[in-house]
Amino acid sequence: MWLMLLACTSQDKVPYFDGCSDCPDDRLAWVQEVIDGDTVRFEGDENSTRLLGIDTPEVFTDSSIPECYGVEASDFAKDLLTPGTQVLLRYDTDDNVVDVVGRNLAYVFVALDAEGGEQPIFNSSTDWALSDDELVDKLHLNQEVLVNGYATLIAESEFIEGLRYEETLRNAQELAIENGAGLWTACAESQ
Repeated sequence: MWLMLLACTSQDKVPYFDGCSDCPDDRLAWVQEVIDGDTVRFEGDENSTRLLGIDTPEVFTDSSIPECYGVEASDFAKDLLTPGTQVLLRYDTDDNVVDVVGRNLAYVFVALDAEGGEQPIFNSSTDWALSDDELVDKLHLNQEVLVNGYATLIAESEFIEGLRYEETLRNAQELAIENGAGLWTACAESQ
């Protein structure tokens, strides 16, 4: 399976946050199912998890007609997060762990091999900890969904301010707009 991922891993374009003293601990999780482009259910979790800081077009709407690029965003996430895929969930501050409808909020990191296939991030589910520097070669899903034009920054602009990866997400959206990626071209008339 081939996926188009825009290159955005250079340190000068994609700064990573350097620590968070009041953030909950990271944890490993395994994908149960992708609900849509920005919502995933992980094995053993009661609530689904929303990708923090981004918003993909809706697939499930009152009119039963998906929003422009909603199906494509959902397919992109499903291609990357097949059931059983191991991910690292990284949280923001305690204030940004659950949204108003009860979904967990997290940054999702996936390890990909050279051919784009998923590989385990860790050898053990009990002995792990990665610094931001060690995550640089992992796929930051929130960022990739943005940079490939499958999402926009969350509409409540005040919500994004001060997030752990605020600059990373803002830069990813900027690159998507500059490149006319995804919905920035396909949905230009509806924006």
